[in-house]
Amino acid sequence: MKNGVNADSVEDVVTLAKGMVNDEVTMDDAITKVIEKYHILKGIRRKRKSLPLQMGA
Repeated sequence: MKNGVNADSVEDVVTLAKGMVNDEVTMDDAITKVIEKYHILKGIRRKRKSLPLQMGA
């Protein structure tokens, strides 16, 4: 799927986008809006900052 959506998330993106489609919003526009709102579906993985492990806490 275009827009860089994870293969595992395509169905979710389409399902969310379908509810946004109307006379003024196309499916492509709705998909773009879903990806903007739920960027985690796009598959961009951010590096997590490691927290120091505390022993005996």
